[in-house]
Amino acid sequence: MAQQVECSTPQRESILTDGGAEPRAVCFPMLKGGFGKSIFANTLAGVLATRRDHDVLLVDLDPAGHLSTGLGYYTRENEDATDLANVLLDGADIEEIVKHPGHGFDFVPSLNLERVVDELSKDSVLASDLKMKTSSSTAARRDV
Repeated sequence: MAQQVECSTPQRESILTDGGAEPRAVCFPMLKGGFGKSIFANTLAGVLATRRDHDVLLVDLDPAGHLSTGLGYYTRENEDATDLANVLLDGADIEEIVKHPGHGFDFVPSLNLERVVDELSKDSVLASDLKMKTSSSTAARRDV
């Protein structure tokens, strides 16, 4: 007669549950175009915001800005206005550039990323990532 063995696997917390956890970041780091990153990010943000009742901040860090264009932010409203370059490089408050496109989530468009790409060296990329984390944590609490 075969011996019955009881197995248990550790429970993994789903990204789709809140449970009072710290805010989470989801990234789509594919360099190749045409894989649907912008559409998937937009859809995931909308689903998490409207169907899962999460507070979502979607940030477009693609210099091409296809997601920003798709959400209607394809030009700068004002050349002197604060943009993502000011947040990442100059210490501006991220709340100054958060947009509300009407899809249940907040959005930061990729306006003026050319300046960021030009000014960041390989050594300062980690500092920029840290600055983005710090800036976004001072923004209103968001689940994702």
